[in-house]
Amino acid sequence: MKMNKILKQFHYFKRLISISPTIAAKKALAKLIKKIILTKQYNYIKIKSTYLKDLNLNIKLKSYFKIPDIKSLENNKDSILKLAHLIIEHKFNYLGSGWIDANIKILPNDFFDNNCNFQDLKAYILEKRINQSNREETKRIINLIELPYEFIDWSKDFRSCYSWNPQLLSKKIVYGVGDGNDIKIPWELGRMQHLPLLALAEIINLKVKIGSKAVYFKEFQNQILDFIACNPVGYGVHWISSMDCSIRAINWLLSYDLFKSAGLNMHDDIEEVFIQSLFEHCLHIFKNPEWSSGLRGNHYLTNLSGLIFISSYLYNKRTSGIFDYALKSFINELDYQFNNDGSYFEASTAYHCYAVEVLIWTTSIIIKSIENINLTKKQVMLRDKFLSLLTIKLPKILDFTNNIIDDTGYLIQIGDNDSGRLIKLSPELFS
Repeated sequence: MKMNKILKQFHYFKRLISISPTIAAKKALAKLIKKIILTKQYNYIKIKSTYLKDLNLNIKLKSYFKIPDIKSLENNKDSILKLAHLIIEHKFNYLGSGWIDANIKILPNDFFDNNCNFQDLKAYILEKRINQSNREETKRIINLIELPYEFIDWSKDFRSCYSWNPQLLSKKIVYGVGDGNDIKIPWELGRMQHLPLLALAEIINLKVKIGSKAVYFKEFQNQILDFIACNPVGYGVHWISSMDCSIRAINWLLSYDLFKSAGLNMHDDIEEVFIQSLFEHCLHIFKNPEWSSGLRGNHYLTNLSGLIFISSYLYNKRTSGIFDYALKSFINELDYQFNNDGSYFEASTAYHCYAVEVLIWTTSIIIKSIENINLTKKQVMLRDKFLSLLTIKLPKILDFTNNIIDDTGYLIQIGDNDSGRLIKLSPELFS
């Protein structure tokens, strides 16, 4: 672990000397201040739950997206159902890992004498994976899971079999320092981009009449409860990046909407936990934006998209200010991050396509939400500014996008490419 810290400091040093002295000084000062604040926060939350309990939010989730064309689903029925079956079995394929069983596996040891059941695993999770101040709320949430169900190992890199400590504060987790592990694998899992596929599979079941026991909806609810229970706010690998938090929340909300439009509604107790976690995601993203002077990009754009999505679905007096802030900032980033010729400023065709995806989904939710809000004068001004800028920028952006696709339909590769997506509605994206 000592060597890990040395390597991490060396990594930061290399980053600092690659940027201008002014920005480097600002970042070094910000890091020092952040460390001081973090130490105070860490001493505080060791004795206090990080779940925002007893908020009395009194929020009803809004709905914006409907069932897609059933004919398009029927054409992909077999591949969607096959993938959904793998998801129910908790088998995932991320970054070339192959289809790996992601369930928690505990061999007989000091904690267990024999093979463990659900209650044994619950006891193990509470004692070994959850910090003491969050155990009461984790236990309450786990008790809402509908059995039978197996817990997912959210913190594990399934290729190297390395697991990050879920009891460790997210900001204290060390990664990317040459141990042969890849934190991006649990990050990909924690984005939960597979959940909309469960919704599409349930819609196929209901519409095509090949079975209607809401098995995919049950799995959707159970996985969300599993994640919330086993990943308290601010702990473990899944609260390191606000981009990942944003992608997760967006996929939760889209899946929720698809299930709801198919007539499947969460039980009140589960929806209360769901809303509370979405609000926790919103505050976390708002307090931890991936922005710094001269060093912002698609991560920050995704942060704003996440805030717009969550505050649109949870819109009330508590979230309206966040909606206004996120919309104003998104307008600024639309102007800043997309060049006048429609290209994306990070000089990567793959990042361009990702940013366009974020732009289109976010534009959709902005337009849908402002149609259902009694707009203030400030919001009217923001709406008009957004639509005016979009009218100028979007045609050029789409034209540039078309020009970087070759005659065979493939993207011309220029610059970095991490295969990032905001939402994955095609089974082929999981292979």
